[in-house]
Parts: sequence; C-alpha cells; structure tokens
Amino acid sequence: MRPQALLLVILVTTIAFPSSLRSQSNAAEEFEPLFPIVKDGKWGLINRTGRIVVTPRFDELGRQSANVFGTSPKTLQAIALLESRPTSDELIGVRSGKQWGFVNRDDSMTVAASLAAVGWFGPEGLAAAERGGKWGFIDRTGRFVIEPQFDYAYNFACGLAHVQKGRGRNPKSGLIDTSGRFVLAVTFDSIWEPCYWALTYSHGYPERTARYNATAYDTDLIGVVAGGQMGYVNRQGDIVIEPKFVEQTDMAFREGLKRVRLKPGDKDGYIDRTGRFEIPPQFDSASDFFEGRALVRTGTRSGYIDKTGKLVEEQLRHGDFSDGLATIQQAGKVGFIDRSGKVVIEARFNAARGFAEGRAAVCLEGRWGFIDRTGTVVIEPQFDRAGDFNGGGLALVTRGARASYIAPTGAVVFTTEVPALDVLRRAPCGSVTVVGKEDVTGVL
Repeated sequence: MRPQALLLVILVTTIAFPSSLRSQSNAAEEFEPLFPIVKDGKWGLINRTGRIVVTPRFDELGRQSANVFGTSPKTLQAIALLESRPTSDELIGVRSGKQWGFVNRDDSMTVAASLAAVGWFGPEGLAAAERGGKWGFIDRTGRFVIEPQFDYAYNFACGLAHVQKGRGRNPKSGLIDTSGRFVLAVTFDSIWEPCYWALTYSHGYPERTARYNATAYDTDLIGVVAGGQMGYVNRQGDIVIEPKFVEQTDMAFREGLKRVRLKPGDKDGYIDRTGRFEIPPQFDSASDFFEGRALVRTGTRSGYIDKTGKLVEEQLRHGDFSDGLATIQQAGKVGFIDRSGKVVIEARFNAARGFAEGRAAVCLEGRWGFIDRTGTVVIEPQFDRAGDFNGGGLALVTRGARASYIAPTGAVVFTTEVPALDVLRRAPCGSVTVVGKEDVTGVL
C-alpha cells in the first residue's frame, strides 16, 4: 500500500530481539545493546557509555528506516533516527550506496556490501538476502545456504520463514524450514507467522512490548489466508482450522482464543485452537485477549470480558500496562493507574507514554521530560521529543537540531547535530510532526 493522502504513516522496523522470543528458538548469544547515531549524514553505533564502536560511515543502518513518501533523504534520516531502537545483534545490516552487507561489533565488515537487500540474523544463524532480484538466505559468512529463488522472503523466526512467489497484487505464500524444505507449499494468499510479527511489533514504545511479545502471542498456530478467508496451520504445516473466517490484519491466537467473524457484517466471537466457538458470536466489535481480558462493544455499551464471555469491567480509557502501570486520560490530562484501577499518579500531564526501565516520558507545556514510578519529575521537561528507556539504559532526546542519548539520571552520554531535526515542526507535545505540508503521525 502506498498512501497518496497527506496523512502518511511511518512504517518502521528494528533489529533488536526480545528475550522472550529467544526461548522459543535456538538460543543465541545476546550482546550488549548498541545505539544508532547519525553524524555528518552517516550512520554508526555507540555503546551505552557513549563510545563510538561502529564508525559513522553508512548510508543506512540495519533497517532503521522510515517509508515516508515525498520527503527528502535527510528528512527521512532524521525520522528514522527518532524511531530507531537499540540492537543486541552481533552482526548489523548496513548499506553503502545501493549495496547491503553486515558489519561486526569490532567495526569490521564480516559480509561485504554486495547484496541488494538484507534482513537480520536470528538465532537460526540465517538472514534473508536479495541478489539478482531474488531472495534466499545467507549464513554469517555471507554464503547463500538457501539459494535466491523467492520473489520475497521474511526472516526466520522460531525455525520457519515465510516466503513468497509471484509479484504484484497476488503473490502466493508458503513456509520453509532452515534446510530450505517446504513445510507449507506456496499456495496461500498470505501467511501470518506469529513469531516473526512478535519480533517486529514488540519494538517501539514500551506499551507495545507487553502486547506484542512472544508470550502474548500463541506461537503454535500460524494464520493463513485462502480465497480471502482465514484459517490456521500448525508448525508442521498441517491444516488445523480450515480457512472459513473473515481475514484479519493480526491473525495470532492469544491466550488460547482468537476473535473471529464468519462473514463481513457478522458478530464477533472467540474460537479455541480447534476452531470451535468458545464464546459465541455476539459482539459488534471485539479485541483479542490480553492478560485475561478482551475489550468488546455491543450497541452503545463497551467493556472488558473474561474468557467465559462475562462482562467484568466497564470500559476505562487507558493504555496497555507496562512495568505494572498504564496511562489514563481524565479531564484532558494524562496520569497512571495500577492493575487494580487505582490512580497512582494523578492526571496532570499533557501527554505521557508507558513506563520502561523505571521511567516514563511525559509532556508539560510543550516540552518532554521523565518521571519515576512515584510521579516525581526526575528529568525536567526540556526536550522537543523524548524516546523511551526501552533497551540498555539510554533514551534518545532532541532539542532543535541536537540529538542526544541520556541516562536515567538525565546525564548526556552522546550528542550530535542532525540539521533536519529542526525542519520537523511539532504539534504540542509531539503528537504530530509536520514535514513541510505533510502531516506524519507516529513520530515521537
């Protein structure tokens, strides 16, 4: 999808791996987090002390990128930096000119820049890579162990990779294992492999991490679509639930149940892993289960149900829980509640995000700072934008054209000038960033 409207969505993916997913695949050594930087228009990496460990010399770094149409490369780079996340990978994808390769943590090129596109190395030790218009998989030496033969390939996750043949609007999808053997033939319209999407979705703001990690997803069933209808296969490629439900964007089972509807316009209900309705279709709209609760709506009434379908809580406008607290809106202000629903930090902020590593970014009078779990301001609001302490103990903040990584005390460990940051005009509290005449949602 390539939106033509002025309201454009930033699509950002990252290269860090949540520890919960590692346990579902072969164990892989996890290295200390490294943090992306931009200096003089080039990408590099620093460690948590601020020391440069990968010299800034690359045009793009490890899928730290943003797809926003109609903006300059320098503006895209600034947006990608704002949305970047730390990586604990041993090998990091890098682009020089039009060619991709991998750089090691000792700043040496372990795979020369000679590929058209790359993914990342997961616990399986393989990375998706494109050469000559086809995708295959390379090992850590850069050798193709699964020859380029697919029109697109997603990275391995939990031992399987989603591959596609055909281009345009109607590619066909299948699944292969690490030997290149087809576990599921390339016959489906699309596939939704939960391990892969957990890796993709769990990076970003901390409230997403709880909702989209491998623990929240049931990874034993894989969503497939045939003829516009959704069903499920197991990890051996056997059809467990015949495709007969309306296709959804997020097909993953959660906590043993999945919201479904049989036809467009029907009511939502919940099926178990056999495809049998555990909660009969009765809701005008519904969400998937998370921590034993699912948000549903019937007519003008909405609230949370338990796994029996019983309404247990009227809807309360709050975000997802992270570090045991969730944001709540009251009288136009934002505060925090605990899991019992008690307000533990009064709603006094213009905006706020979830807690991570004992800190939450909050906005007062157009500037971002940080509070601790008691609600005490520990880093005064002074920044145009503020990232989260969501991996390795540093957060990215900006002021004008200056981008800095700071510690939880507020101490600056690294600063660089990125002129395009000054071009990104903000709405109050950073909820919307304006790039020229284009409104772009999703930037800090």
